[in-house]
Amino acid sequence: EFHAHRYVQAVDCYCKALAAAGEKLAAMAVLLSNQALCLLKQDLFSEAAVTAGLAIALHSDNVKACFRYVKALEQIDRRAAAGALKAFCDLHPKTKDFASLCTDFKDVDPASVTPRAELQWCTFAAANIARFIDLEAAGDWSDHKAAATEEFKFQRFAPAVSGYAKALGALAKEVQAHVVLCSRAGARLCIEDGSPTKHLEEALVDATAAALLAPGDERCWYYRTHV
Repeated sequence: EFHAHRYVQAVDCYCKALAAAGEKLAAMAVLLSNQALCLLKQDLFSEAAVTAGLAIALHSDNVKACFRYVKALEQIDRRAAAGALKAFCDLHPKTKDFASLCTDFKDVDPASVTPRAELQWCTFAAANIARFIDLEAAGDWSDHKAAATEEFKFQRFAPAVSGYAKALGALAKEVQAHVVLCSRAGARLCIEDGSPTKHLEEALVDATAAALLAPGDERCWYYRTHV
């Protein structure tokens, strides 16, 4: 579809390809969300925003990642956090945790809030990538996850972050989701219709997620730079 310049159809095909890897992407989102919690415990808010944001990009149904993203962003930019919360309330209207969290933002003028939550984490994603996903990790990802969870139980949050990074690196090699995300970013950049800003924003999310999953892939950075 892409080579035939049918870009909307190409995006749909790439979405289906990612959905086919849904179970492993959901597992990656859980690891990233757990990592975000460890980072929050250390008051590393920018890093927590990156990992939670990537979790949401890979699997938007991960409510814990959404919640942790808002909590991290709240310490960086309250208006952006309020915008994120608004978007997540729309995405998950039945989630009570979001409704109760809204009381923390009563002082934020609704007119100043932007709902494009998925873009905020991209701001912080370029630095310290290797800390979040260890692509040199060997072994089974589930073993790394178990070890990281054990570290978390004893409140050893820094080793837990490293453990989750190893689990993510090992799992990322299996999924190869960055290839599809990168291709989908390219297709979105080519769509010409009445919503150019929307497609550019979605391409930025895809390209950033792809670059985090495969920082050595120059094509991912090319698309991210050219959004």
